[in-house]
Parts: sequence; structure tokens; C-alpha cells
Amino acid sequence: MKNIFRLSREERLPALVALVVFVALNVLMTRYNPELFMRGGRVGFWSIFWGHFHVSGFDSFTYMTLSKWTVYYTQFRHPLLPFFWYPFAEANGWLMRETEVNYAIYFVAVAMVVFAFYSFVFLYRVFREVMELGRADACLLSSLFFSFAYIMLSVMVPDHFGISLFFLTMTLYVAGCRLKAGQAMPWWQTALLFVLTAGVTISNGAKVFLVALFANGKAFFRLRHLLLAVVVPAAVIGAVAVWQNEAFIKPHVAEGLRIQQANEQKNRKVAEQNKRYVDRIAEVQGEKVDKKGVLSWTDMSVSRPRSVVDNLFGESLQLHEDHLLEDIYVSRPLFVPYRWAFNDAVELLLVLLFAAGLWAGRHSKFLWMVAAWVALDMFIHLGLGFGLNEVYIMTAHWAFIIPIAIGFLLKAVPEKWLFPLRSLLLFLALFLFFYNGKLIYQYIIH
Repeated sequence: MKNIFRLSREERLPALVALVVFVALNVLMTRYNPELFMRGGRVGFWSIFWGHFHVSGFDSFTYMTLSKWTVYYTQFRHPLLPFFWYPFAEANGWLMRETEVNYAIYFVAVAMVVFAFYSFVFLYRVFREVMELGRADACLLSSLFFSFAYIMLSVMVPDHFGISLFFLTMTLYVAGCRLKAGQAMPWWQTALLFVLTAGVTISNGAKVFLVALFANGKAFFRLRHLLLAVVVPAAVIGAVAVWQNEAFIKPHVAEGLRIQQANEQKNRKVAEQNKRYVDRIAEVQGEKVDKKGVLSWTDMSVSRPRSVVDNLFGESLQLHEDHLLEDIYVSRPLFVPYRWAFNDAVELLLVLLFAAGLWAGRHSKFLWMVAAWVALDMFIHLGLGFGLNEVYIMTAHWAFIIPIAIGFLLKAVPEKWLFPLRSLLLFLALFLFFYNGKLIYQYIIH
């Protein structure tokens, strides 16, 4: 296979335009509380970032990791993510010792630009090489995807979703090329993609096994392939997760609890604030499958239809002006309606185009593979209710199916309908980009 990180001549211009957009978004992100976030030396980084970074439900753990390296994520969800940031944390630590300035926000911004850039390139190639769309349509659909609200946010905030998007789009491209050529995925490719993808977000690792199943068919279940492509990499990730939990997470949680209790004893206001936060979590999360472990993140009581309308296909794609980017665990209501019927019409248009695209591409094995990915996510979120109260922050894990499905619609419609359909898609992409971009800008520069 060719070097997938080398750009072809055709890709350079659209990639350059995308690069300019991603740089602008990440420069904007560095303007969010820079005076506070760039404090170095002997300061409390947890208090600085956790107490003052509020962009929807996204975490500031990456900023903390680069400021003082340790494992902040809990419950085995991101087993390799802290170790990816380790060399950056070391470089930032050296700079802080020399200058007493924390450059974490800039390290993250540069990394997120790179991840976003190649996510665009891989998705563009899916449209061009896997689906065989024209250059204009590939640019149009790629632009539509990156105009979605929580895709724009995912490629600029200091969370793991931008990295997940990079590995997922790379996997889509690699697997799509294999499917198109009728080639099986070799065990080493499956194992490598699984370790990288699951290492960032463990649930996404299952998607690599799904693409290998689609590409390899019955050969996927051969004993040698199962051992090398599935059992061994899963055991590696599992072992790292367990070791990380024992070596870092449990001591970190215990130390955090000790500090919290000491602060509560010293300051009654701190105790009251912590109680309000615990009460808010209990109020927002609803009925759980289990009160311990990963299942404590599930929710069996929240309305699924309203979640789909207001959050899954609502907030994920276009922001709500009311309660703009508020955190559900702080102040945002579970459901927020749009101020204007026009926004509801845009959402309905996107859903109708998506549904029409699914029907148009119903015979495509590639689309079925992507749909299997999304079905896994929907089982986790809509079925189990995992993260359902803020499902929009997971948009980077699934929303690429929307432009992919619409791509099959472009291939299927009669010639006379192509110009109106392309015009509609261009309008949607431009509207969402400027509408979401304006609101994001307003929130960051507040």
C-alpha cells in the first residue's frame, strides 16, 4: 500500500484550505483563558483547568496531562492516551522550568491541527477513491462534515475526540480500499489499527474488528487470525488498562479524595460546592444499569426520542443559541429547543438527505460496514444510555456516515437533480460553518 500520509497533487489545494480552517480554529482555542492557562511553576493545574475550562462536556485532561504528566482518565476508557502525550509533557515541563510559562495549550493546538488535517485527507480519499465521487463532490461532502458543530469543536478542544476521528477516518480509508479491491485485511494491520484506535477510546477498537470481519469474511474466524488479530492485541490493551488502573488511577483517585476531604474540612463553601456537584450528577444521569464501574455511566430513564431530535441530530450538527456550550453537569438543561424554526428545518433536511442516502447506498458493502459502526455507537448511547445526556460530544465517533450516505445519493440521483442537490448541500455546508463558527467564536472570546 502507498504511503497514506503523502498527499497527491489533486489533494493539495483542498487540504491547504482545510489546513487554514483548522489553524484558525486552534488559534481561537488558544484565546480561551490564556492568562490563566499559561501559568507555570508551582501552581495547582487541576484547579486551574478543571475549575475554569467549560466548553460543553469536553474535558481539559489533556491540558492537565501536558502540565503535569499522570493518568487523569478513569475506568479503562483511554488506556494509551496519556502515554501518547508523555513526550509533549516532558517538552512542556522543560519549557516551564526555563520560562515559568505553561505552553500546554500550544502543544495541543499544533497536535490537533495535524490530526484534523489528516482526518480531512482520509475522508476526502474515502469519497474519491473508495466511493469514486468527483473532486467537487468530495470537497463538498468533506466540507459539510467539518461544518458540523461538534466536529468543529472536536478538532480544537483538548479532549480525545480529535485523535479518535483521525484513527477512525484512517481505518475507514484503509478498510474501504481493501473492500473495493476485494482484499483481506492482514492480521498485523487489524492488530495495529485496533491497538491505536482502542488505545485512544477503547469502545472504538471494536470497529476495527468489524471492518476486518467485513473485509475477510469467514477467514476472520480462522484460529490463527483470531489469535493474532483479535486475542493478542485485545489482551495487550486489556493488560495496559489494568496496569494503568492499579499504577495510576487508584492512587490518583485516593489522593484526590484525600485532598477534597481536607479542603472541605477547612472551607465550608468548598464542601457545599462539592455537594451541589454530586447532586447535579445524580440528577442528570438518571437511572443506571449499575452504580459501579463503567455501567455507572449508563442511563435508562432519559427520553430517547427527544435525545435523538434535540441532541443526536440537533446539538451535534448545529449549536443551540440558548445555553450555548454549557456543561450538562453544571448548568445546561438536558434538552434545549432552537429559537427559530429555520434551525429545525435545517436539521430535518439533513436527516432526510441522510435517510435518502442510506436507501440509495443500500447495496454497498462499504456503507453497510459504516452503518455497523454507527449501530454499535447507537447501541451504546441510545440502548444502554452511555453518555446519552451529552451524546453530542461523541459526534466524531459516528457522524461521518451522514456525508458518506449522501455521497451515495449523489451517485444515484438522475443528472437533472444533481445541480439542485449540490446547491442544497453547498448551502447547508456554508450555513453550518458560519452559524456554528460564529457561535463558537462568541463563546471562546467572551
